[in-house]
Formats: sequence, C-alpha cells, structure tokens
Amino acid sequence: MITRPVRERSVQEVVDAADEAVRSTGFEELALMSLSSSDYTYINELVDAISKRFEGRKLSVNLPSLRIESVSVDLMNKLKQHRSAGFTLAPEAASERMRRIINKFIPDEDIINTTRDIYSRGWTTIKLYFMIGHPSETLEDVQAIVDLCRRVIDEGRKVAGWRIKLHAGVSTFVPKPQTPFQWVACDTRENILEKQALLKRQLLKDKSIKLSWTKPEDSLLEAWLSRGDRRMSEVIYTAWKNGAKFDAWDEAKNRKHGYPLSKNTDLTPPFIPTASAAQMKSSRGNTSLRQYARTFCSRISVNRLRVRSAWIAD
Repeated sequence: MITRPVRERSVQEVVDAADEAVRSTGFEELALMSLSSSDYTYINELVDAISKRFEGRKLSVNLPSLRIESVSVDLMNKLKQHRSAGFTLAPEAASERMRRIINKFIPDEDIINTTRDIYSRGWTTIKLYFMIGHPSETLEDVQAIVDLCRRVIDEGRKVAGWRIKLHAGVSTFVPKPQTPFQWVACDTRENILEKQALLKRQLLKDKSIKLSWTKPEDSLLEAWLSRGDRRMSEVIYTAWKNGAKFDAWDEAKNRKHGYPLSKNTDLTPPFIPTASAAQMKSSRGNTSLRQYARTFCSRISVNRLRVRSAWIAD
C-alpha cells in the first residue's frame, strides 16, 4: 500500500500547532484530526500534554474519528475532562460478511460494549459512521445497519436513560485508485436510493436516532471525477467556464452548470462510475471484456492478500 509506513507527528509538534491555532483564532474547541485518531501511538500522552498546556481554559477536545477496537477506558476518562461533545466511531459495515469483505472485522459485541461504556460515562451522543454500496452488498447487509443502531440505542438506554442520542452517518462507497477495490464498480443510483429508503423507513421512526446520508448524485459525481482519466480535464474546465465553482456546497450548487458530455460513449456520466475497470478498458477496444475481467479479479485477490498481510504485520 502506498500509505506505508505510517508517519506520525511528535506529541510536542501537535501541541505547539494546537497552541498556535487556539491563540490565533480564539476558538474553544480543538479537534485532533486523523483517519483514525485513536491509532496514534501516543494518543494518551498527547491528551495529557494538551491538558497541561491548556490548563485552566475552557477548551473542548474532540477526536472525530475513532476505531472501535482501539478505544480504551483510559482514553474515555481523559477526554471526559475536556467537555468532549461526543464520540464518533466507524464500524463502516454492520454485517459480519461485509466486514470480512472490506477486511475490517469487529464483532458486534465489541461495538455494543464500547458504546455502552461511552454512554455510562456521561456522554449523551454517539455518532456511528457506515458506508453502503460496498462490493456484493445486499439489502440484508443494509438492514444490519438498522439492527445494530437499534441495539446501540437499547443498550444505551439501560445505562443512561432516554436522554441519549445516536447519529448514524451513512455515506456511499466510491472505489478509488490505488486501493484494493480500485477495479470494482460503484453502486448504481437505483440501488443507492433503495438502500437509503430502507434506512430512512426503519431508523427515522425513533426520535433518538438522527440519520444523515449522501445524495446519490454527489456520490456518482465523485466516482465520475475520481475514475476518469486525463480526458476529464476538458470536462472539468468546461464546467468551470459554465459557472461551476463552489458546487460542493449545497447553497452554491447549480445543476444547470452541468458536466458536458463527451461524444465518446465511455465518458458519459452513467458509465464511468458504475462500470468496472474491465468494462472501461474493453470499451476502448484494447482487449476483450472477459480477458480484462479475469486479470482484474486476480489483482483484487492479490491486493486483499497484501492488505491482510500488512495488517497482521502491524
């Protein structure tokens, strides 16, 4: 993987950067950003150092992204001293089958025990981050998200009462280059809407659960941009000339700007996101679909093995 080896900032460097940010802005909330903050080797020492540096100030410290298996009781207690607003945990998938496919297996009981401990220590809000649209996902796997959220709420109410809240953030998986799933297709708009409808129908019944999701159009646009090749440059430039500038913000989004279609059939928006790399290669006349599909399937297996080996080595 191109992200190896893991590169970490020193505790002193992070504390100095935090001190400068707080002094320059006057903000009273500090977030320690990382793909998985609790995986930082010196996370407990860092929280202690920040406590010492900002002693006497009303500073809220948050860790926006935590892996469930690396959250400790000691870390919970340290964060509690800093008025942390809530915990964000990332199961990513809710069924055992999907967790094994994406190589992020965490038993349900570990999730339940962790969230129960968080609620019992005084936090009233937990955010769970999931993704839909993973390869080979079914509606049963999406239903597992509903079932897990309900279990978390039920167990939380046993230790903290009915004041607790759960925020389920559900985004749509977009395969990216240089990742083990770079050759697979993005889910279709119809499938995404069907899965989101199931979640809305089941979860929004409980007023203690907040559900947020990504619009299919935004996910497919992301897939279109990330999976396209250099020919996309002209498409992006033309969209900019048509007025597209801050369209990532809902208030500035304008569908009229559009992304002009190319005369080449393999540059139409519905094709690039939902086509596998094998389909895109074969559509250009390079080779047969079957030959590329066979090659890319073998690459997926090799990539998964590499990821698993690297994870064990760590």
